[in-house]
Amino acid sequence: MRSNHQRGQNRVSNVSTLDSTELAEVPQPLPEREGGFDGARGRRGGVLVVAMICLVLISLILSSLLKLSTMHHRQMRYEQQQLQADWLAESGLERAAGRLAADRNYSGETWKVSAADLGQQDGGEVQISLAAVADRPEVRAISVVAIYPSESSQFAQRSHQVTVRINAEP
Repeated sequence: MRSNHQRGQNRVSNVSTLDSTELAEVPQPLPEREGGFDGARGRRGGVLVVAMICLVLISLILSSLLKLSTMHHRQMRYEQQQLQADWLAESGLERAAGRLAADRNYSGETWKVSAADLGQQDGGEVQISLAAVADRPEVRAISVVAIYPSESSQFAQRSHQVTVRINAEP
């Protein structure tokens, strides 16, 4: 007869001879978690939360970039208007000096400059005024105020003043 020790070895060897396909066929119950969620569903929910946070962050970054781009565009437009108004003011001074040289009685004007003349999409306006300087009849003070664009609620305004000596009458 076999001893107890030999019987135990046979049992162990019998267990070890089971092949893995036989074990796989037996369904194993999944451990339950508190709250009734299994692991896969919890992971999917976590991925969804992370994806939503990423989308919110990307949206915030894109909206900030759009706002920055809009502000930059407005700043560039403002600087362009300031520069155009400054050029108009200088042209107004030259126009006034030329007119005064041709006519000692020139007293100023409102000079409307068309968009086509400026090569722009908007026109401008230059107000030119002249005044005599006290105790100096041969000197005139020229003041110009240039507005660009003249037909807009948002415009740039530049002003310049200069004094010029007029030629003696022939």
